[in-house]
Amino acid sequence: MEPTKGRIDAAFLQKVKEGVNLLDVVSEHVVLRKAGSNHTGLCPFHSERSPSFSVSEQKQLYHCYGCKAGGDVIKFTQELHGLSFPEAIEELAERGKVPLPKEWSGGGAGTPGDAADREKKALAYRLTRFTALYYRQSLDQLRSARSYLTERGMSAETERAFYVGAAPSGWEGLTTRLIEAKAPVELAAQLGLLQKSTRQARPGGPGYFDLFRNRIVFPITDLRGKITGFGGRILPGGETSDGGVPPPKYLNSPESLIFHKSKQLYGVFQAQKHIREADESVLVEGYFDVTALHQAGFGNVVAACGTSLTPQHLQLLRRLGQKITVLFDGDEAGRNASVRAMETGLGSGVVVHGASLPDDMDPDELLLSGPEGAARMRACLAAARPILDLQLELQVAEARKGGPEALSQALKTSARWLKLFQDPVGREVRVDWLCRELAVDRRLVTQAIQAEGGRAAVEAPRPAPAPAPAPAVRQPVRTSASAGRRGGQALKGPTSSERRILVGLVNWPRFAQEFASARDKMPPGSAWADLLEWEPARDWVRKWEPEAGQSPRDDLIQRSLDAAESAPLAVLLREAMMGTSGELQAEDLQKSLGRAVHQSWARISHQKKLALADAESRKDAGLQAKLMTEYLDVQRKLKELSSLYE
Repeated sequence: MEPTKGRIDAAFLQKVKEGVNLLDVVSEHVVLRKAGSNHTGLCPFHSERSPSFSVSEQKQLYHCYGCKAGGDVIKFTQELHGLSFPEAIEELAERGKVPLPKEWSGGGAGTPGDAADREKKALAYRLTRFTALYYRQSLDQLRSARSYLTERGMSAETERAFYVGAAPSGWEGLTTRLIEAKAPVELAAQLGLLQKSTRQARPGGPGYFDLFRNRIVFPITDLRGKITGFGGRILPGGETSDGGVPPPKYLNSPESLIFHKSKQLYGVFQAQKHIREADESVLVEGYFDVTALHQAGFGNVVAACGTSLTPQHLQLLRRLGQKITVLFDGDEAGRNASVRAMETGLGSGVVVHGASLPDDMDPDELLLSGPEGAARMRACLAAARPILDLQLELQVAEARKGGPEALSQALKTSARWLKLFQDPVGREVRVDWLCRELAVDRRLVTQAIQAEGGRAAVEAPRPAPAPAPAPAVRQPVRTSASAGRRGGQALKGPTSSERRILVGLVNWPRFAQEFASARDKMPPGSAWADLLEWEPARDWVRKWEPEAGQSPRDDLIQRSLDAAESAPLAVLLREAMMGTSGELQAEDLQKSLGRAVHQSWARISHQKKLALADAESRKDAGLQAKLMTEYLDVQRKLKELSSLYE
């Protein structure tokens, strides 16, 4: 369970925010132009042609008027990189050189080992960065590696974008460089950069040797651009056997404290912006497939790191875009991989799409097939369909070719997939289609699914029973705050007057005089929240407002944006703080405040009237006389304030 923001020390959180300028962070991902007091650009969270994304450096807030995304620098880091709140804090604290508290463990209670673990991870990232630089520098010294990349059609720009390097054929090149730099070789071995020798290669040798040798090396990064591991492709001529065992064509870093192949995808750092824009990610099989497609203009492409698609991969990709398309090789292995991806998706509630490549071709071969390669690839991706539908069609075709046994096998295979399908509506649609195409009774399909352990949700529809009478609902007792509000019913949204008051509160220094005038007319003991009827706004004001009758602090109002739990309220407040919610005139705010003050007195009048009726029913003459005096005083006050409605 993710820790809540409230468990993180507020003073530390403020230091993190002050240590990093939102404008600097956003500018690394968005081209911004000055527009008045703010900066505008194209939103990084949705595709658009006209800039609707605005950043206020003064307020340290961003807001998109198209998709309504917005918040502070922590929220931007979360949304852009798909991080949890604690992960975003760690990222920004490192960037702003703000030390994490000793007890830090992602926002919760820490343990003595937390600080040591963080130090070890930080050192691990420095080692992978050092190693990537070594491979990058080695590329220019290895003529065979440079020739191979040229042969594969990789441009210098793509090399730089993906930081592609090369590992020399020697056994101790990286090992020697790490020892010279006084790096911890034991940790390097734990990360899979080196391996411990079972025998001393030479007297006085280091006792370790390089894992990657004679290979093109692809650094694998996470969403933040940190290098977590490496993938290597053997260079031509390096396929000779090693101790009788031929080296693998592709070699990946082993699992480590920073590299988890079931969670990480090659190219996701470079692809994340493009995935958001397209609202679609394309999954391919190999490193060269990713680089070739990016080079050809298909920026939303990633690859699994030597493993099949996992639920963790799907979760990562769905945070970036809704649609997931697999583009695997057109051979039998690629088709089998597509089916596995489909089954993983169904088990995770995701309908994975599939794009069909020509037989025995992989993506970079299609791109390099001629001048029309990119156009053929675009057509291939545009024709992508849910893999489940493609596979069901294949099963129907197989059933039509054979007799009863073929039909039985097709039903069983289809039922196994439909059992995994978590969307009941989507499953029903496909069950109906399958019954029509195979000309079988629905009960037969249902029976096949039940035999697979599926739910009986696909049985023939039955008439719905008549709904039972709804139980009587007790009306909530109206408190002094809610009595008299439009018959005690909750409002669906803020009135125009409430919007003006909220904009005025957020911009308190500009309208302090108007609020001071309203405060003098408010009922004794009432609070600023009593001027509002919209519950989300009342709850927000209660989180920061001072004692009754006092002025709120501007800094507390601004810091309390995170406390706005209602999305519509958060949008309204953000736009108000950035000064883009419409220019509020002091005269309009004064009228809205007057109306709100009048309504607060009207609620008190209603309460006095109810209390007076109760005293009359109990024949309490003394209390009745006292309440009548108070009721008349309130009525006189209402008469004085009636001009505020004008």
